[in-house]
Amino acid sequence: MPEKIEAQSVRALYETQKKQMMEKPSAQQEVSFGKMLGEAVQQVQQTETDANAAVQKYVNGEEIDVHNVMILLEKANLNLRMAMQIRNKVIAAYEEIKRLQF
Repeated sequence: MPEKIEAQSVRALYETQKKQMMEKPSAQQEVSFGKMLGEAVQQVQQTETDANAAVQKYVNGEEIDVHNVMILLEKANLNLRMAMQIRNKVIAAYEEIKRLQF
């Protein structure tokens, strides 16, 4: 049979969680949009660099499987397409906000 939970303990837990949520987030939790965007761009650049390096290795005849090269190229392509979609959404949101302002 499941153990019964006291209503007071549930209320105390709720109050503790509520208090923690109302406190200012720590520096670790605060991330600016610009910093997040910069990290995303760096990730896109890194996947592109990795794909280009894999292609160079393959062209030079080094030991690398063609399927690994193709996987890296597709990852880079997918990351770039995702970044473009995010950019398009941000621009659309900006234009919508601009249009709403008097």
